[in-house]
This record gives sequence, structure tokens and C-alpha cells, in this order.
Amino acid sequence: MELENYSRAMRVPDESLDELESEGFTILPGFLATDELAAACEALWQAYPTPEQYHANPDEYAQFGASQFAGMRFFPYAEWALNRLAFHPDLVDAAERFLGSVDLELYKIELWAKYSGAIDYAQPHHRDFGNHSLVVPREDGAYRQMTSFILLSDVTINDGPTAIVRCVTAPTSRSSRRNKTRARGTRSRSVSCSTARFR
Repeated sequence: MELENYSRAMRVPDESLDELESEGFTILPGFLATDELAAACEALWQAYPTPEQYHANPDEYAQFGASQFAGMRFFPYAEWALNRLAFHPDLVDAAERFLGSVDLELYKIELWAKYSGAIDYAQPHHRDFGNHSLVVPREDGAYRQMTSFILLSDVTINDGPTAIVRCVTAPTSRSSRRNKTRARGTRSRSVSCSTARFR
């Protein structure tokens, strides 16, 4: 499907970018238009078994139980409907506005399928910037980064959902648990995280 044939579901509101700045993340339900989501899901099954196929015969797809990262595939993909997600016009627009520049560098794209029951997908709390840089993000805001997750299917607590911790100063263990947010539920949800600010 050609880029111009996709409908535009939304432009990321300024309020969401403000939340990204102040909280360290924002969640955007319905980020993809219905046709974009359908095309991406159809393309997804060219790279992975459908959940129905997997659960009908998990032994046939035993490779997904070898490691929690076994379902990870790296860019580029065979289908444009998946490749274009990283260059989605609304995502690029949001990154330009959030980072204050049109000179963007895209340095990592992953597609990750997780199947309930295949393996324990739980991970300890961590900062993903370690995958992208040898140093912590600068406090002065220079060389900012923005990480995004686009969920193509419904996610439950059993599927190893992304967990995000709000930007807070020296939280107590109680407030730390309260501030933890899991991105689960609605498909076509975009979760953007700033690695520019950590307190």
C-alpha cells in the first residue's frame, strides 16, 4: 500500500509532548489508523506465526521459547507496512517537535513478537539507553533521544508488557510502585519515552 493511501489517524497533541517532557513518557491510544493497523498486522503474519497458529502447535515454533528475545527481528522487514511504522509521519512530526530539530537520526528499529506461555518475558527494571550509548543522558538536554513503542496487538500482563516509571525525584518504594505504569490493553497504542531526563 502506498504511503499516500494511508489515512492519518492523529497528530500527536502538544499536551502529549508536554507530558513526555514532564513525566518521561506519554501513551497514545489509537495512534495508527484502522487501515494502517490492519496492513501492519497482515504483514506481521508474513514474519511470524499468528497466535492461533502458535498456540495450536507450540512445539512447531519451539524457537520462541528458547529466549525471551527469540521473537525479535531487526529492520528492514520484507513488508513496507512494517517498515513504514518507524517513519510514520505523525511519529516523525512528534520527534521533530519534541527534539526541536528536523535533523533526526534513527538508529534502532526492532519488531518483537511475544507469545503467552512461550517463556517468562519479565525483565528487571532497566534503562534502555544502555543499548544506544555508553553514557547516561545529559542533564542539559543536549543530544536528546526519544524511544517509541508501537503495539500492534492487545497486550495483557501475561504478555510481558512494557513497564514505564514516571520521572520523579527520589521516590519512596510506595510511590515508586504507584508511579509504575504498564502499557497494556488497546492495540495500536504508541508509547513514547524520553531518555533525555532522568532525575
